[in-house]
Amino acid sequence: MGDMRKDYVSERFMIVTKKEDKIIDPKKSPFAPGNESMTNPSVLSLVAKDGMLQRLQDNEDEYVEGWAIRVFESKNPIVSIDTENSYSDRPFY
Repeated sequence: MGDMRKDYVSERFMIVTKKEDKIIDPKKSPFAPGNESMTNPSVLSLVAKDGMLQRLQDNEDEYVEGWAIRVFESKNPIVSIDTENSYSDRPFY
């Protein structure tokens, strides 16, 4: 899980993951068009048709093609609502 930290330059809180980012080959990236099967089914897919955005959603074995925006649950989430809360006497930042 990620940690919440305060950025004193921007005066905002941010979520920082402990995992190291890996450089992904664009052909193997699960975020690239055509690689939809590498991710969970989309919760929301926006497809541009006739100058408008149409809202679509993936089925179990059929993925929306030609999307402009695609939203799906991460297989490795940084944060989760299912984690146990931890409390401390120290400040949150």
